[in-house]
Amino acid sequence: MERGSQIWRIFLLMTAIFLGFTLVGALIVYLNPDFAGKFTGELAKALLKKVGGNSSGFHLFVSIFLNNAGVATTAYALGVLFGIVPVLVVAFNGLILGVVATYLVHSGALSFQRMIMGILPHGIVEIPAILLAASSGVLLYRALLRGGGRELAMESLRFYAIAIGMLLLAAFIEAFVTPQLAGL
Repeated sequence: MERGSQIWRIFLLMTAIFLGFTLVGALIVYLNPDFAGKFTGELAKALLKKVGGNSSGFHLFVSIFLNNAGVATTAYALGVLFGIVPVLVVAFNGLILGVVATYLVHSGALSFQRMIMGILPHGIVEIPAILLAASSGVLLYRALLRGGGRELAMESLRFYAIAIGMLLLAAFIEAFVTPQLAGL
């Protein structure tokens, strides 16, 4: 298999996993709205605690970036565990997005348009960045444990670095642009 195409095949698989678990998350809301409400509430509390309830501007930007970079780094570095952790990271993030977005619209807390504007501006960069970091983790596994060699390991590191750069941009958009566009 050509080296350059490996990352994109893995990326497409990660995208399918993410979308599949996003759908599962949405279904959970319809099957068990009480659980989805409690889950969304607990997640909101945890995120507020992590980034600070009154955070805005630069502090929010840094908090978002560090959180997302931590997720990306976990998906990348722990890819050596047979490529399982990157898949779990992608599945979990898809599940969370599906539950939270669907619950907020289903419960009437946000209109569909406002929910889209709350996700789309930064999500269009952030989601592919997480998928790329996870794909890079699987590529790292292939390089180190399946005999792909140093070149493939370096290629995985390059794609991981691109993902981190994308997350920096996404955090900026999420902290400074998304709130203005979504009216949040």
